[in-house]
Amino acid sequence: MSDNPDTPKPRIGAGDVQITLLDPAGNPEALVLRPNYNAARTISAQSGGLMGAIERVSKLDLETITQVITLGLGYGTQSARGPKDLPQRIYATGLTDDPGGLAERCVLYLQVLMSGGQMPRKADDGDPPQR
Repeated sequence: MSDNPDTPKPRIGAGDVQITLLDPAGNPEALVLRPNYNAARTISAQSGGLMGAIERVSKLDLETITQVITLGLGYGTQSARGPKDLPQRIYATGLTDDPGGLAERCVLYLQVLMSGGQMPRKADDGDPPQR
């Protein structure tokens, strides 16, 4: 992400999850994972359900993390394949801790997909989440 005030910032919606990837020059770039049906369906089918995807991400399965990010960015279809260097950028950013923390962001995104595209509300008092 550039410090230039003229650089447009990603717009965050109700269920959007912001991530930071290193660009090819090694500079951080803010991107947004947007919940969509195609991502939920594809991840679920290829991971044995969305909980299966969370388990794989928790085990730092690089292929699953790459798939979640690719689909969340709107790539991964015949018409939108995404940048060829995206998997390398994901790896270079790091899956845990700073600067990336991509595994944690992917788990949050998967929880959003489970919640129909909305940010899940944590229940403080044991009540079920409100919509």
